[in-house]
Amino acid sequence: MGIYLRLYVSSDAIDPRTWSQVYEESELLLDSWPAPPRRRAYRHVGSVRTIEYSPDFRTDDGWRIDGDLQSKRGSETFDLPRTLHRDASAEQQHPSNHPAEPRDDILFDFDLEQRGEPCDARNLFDAKTQGEPYHWLIVAVGTLLENRLPGRALLRGDLSSADGRRACSELTRILGGHFEPPAVLDDARLRKRLAVRLTGEPLEQAVKALHWPDVVGPASDLIGTLMQHLRSGPFHFLTSELRAALTCDDLSKLAAPTRTLLRGLMRRAHDAAIGLELGERSRSGAVSRLTLLEFIANQTDRKGLFLTQAAWNAIESAPDPALETIVALATMNAGQVHAHDALLALLENEPLRAQLLRELQPTKSD
Repeated sequence: MGIYLRLYVSSDAIDPRTWSQVYEESELLLDSWPAPPRRRAYRHVGSVRTIEYSPDFRTDDGWRIDGDLQSKRGSETFDLPRTLHRDASAEQQHPSNHPAEPRDDILFDFDLEQRGEPCDARNLFDAKTQGEPYHWLIVAVGTLLENRLPGRALLRGDLSSADGRRACSELTRILGGHFEPPAVLDDARLRKRLAVRLTGEPLEQAVKALHWPDVVGPASDLIGTLMQHLRSGPFHFLTSELRAALTCDDLSKLAAPTRTLLRGLMRRAHDAAIGLELGERSRSGAVSRLTLLEFIANQTDRKGLFLTQAAWNAIESAPDPALETIVALATMNAGQVHAHDALLALLENEPLRAQLLRELQPTKSD
């Protein structure tokens, strides 16, 4: 279960030079997207290797992303290859750089009599965005390929007309020109392409197999009411608040229960750092700064508290008192969902962490 996006291409019908041009445009799209994409990478903290989210989405083979650095949220990984290797049999038949004789349309590479499952099309994307903000970027990439490779690419999955409109708007803003939304969202366009080879009942079956209609009318109202009810519960509310805490620059913008939770965790961490005499041990040389950083890397990696490159940079340059509190945060139990999300917010969000630490400093009257 989840929110999927799938991108298919007729790889043996695409000229390598054309693919190279489209790939370069996709990189430009990622570079210019309002919410910079992120990629899971590795960081060495002393002798410890830990996962971090890097702004460098490029790899040796193409690009890879799993979320964005604006919301600091994501889900599964999407890759696009720099080189589109064609089918070996096509290469044998056409040893030059010219592609094999193209089929009529990628739509006919699917089982059009049943559920529209792919038969010959190559699947480049098949992962879940879970509706996280980078979902729109993946839709835009698929829309770009459909427009640049007409009849040779098809985006399918859990997408709406609103997704298509947003993708086209951003593509026009970034790359210029006009873009059509994904074909599966447009019954008329699908029908016109399929009618080249199909008529009557087979045509209707094919349209039904491929078309992805928006949910409208009473069904849409019912779903909206249900989702509103589910999201009004305390569990979902706190989950939403802690996600907002990942990027919130001021504690006062969060709800009172969230502020109480974060303040309580920071107080416990601050007191634990004092109780463990981390400051004294560090100043006496009994524990080095590098040892503390390695401990943080080990604990966060083991608990799945993966941080962005920027967060790690802030931790590595943190003053000793702040670093000692971060060590204590890293020791806390992250087994429960909200405990995990709260600790992640405190470790990831340096401005919020600094604000909470200032609240814990004694005043002159003390």
